[in-house]
Amino acid sequence: MTESEFNHLVDQTLEQIEDALDRSNVDFDYQNADGLFTFEYENGVKLILSRQTPVTQLWLATPKGALHFEYDAGRKKWLDDKTKAELFEVLSAHSSEQSGENIQLTSH
Repeated sequence: MTESEFNHLVDQTLEQIEDALDRSNVDFDYQNADGLFTFEYENGVKLILSRQTPVTQLWLATPKGALHFEYDAGRKKWLDDKTKAELFEVLSAHSSEQSGENIQLTSH
């Protein structure tokens, strides 16, 4: 994957996340700017999803540690490089935990 293809894919993914959050009517703040997506919950916790161009990954910083997602072209999904958990499932779980709401984010 070229750098340009990677950046386009990340931009699409971040837009999909923003659309999913808008559809779910979540009650927390988020910001998408320059390849950095920040989730900020009322309890003060922040999750930060960032573009990592040199390694063609998306990294998610959480209070429990960092997760690294690689794009699986066959499945057309971002998967954690260790657990193979899908990005939107991980974001849903973390957002539900931090907000106290049942949040289900999907890429559709």
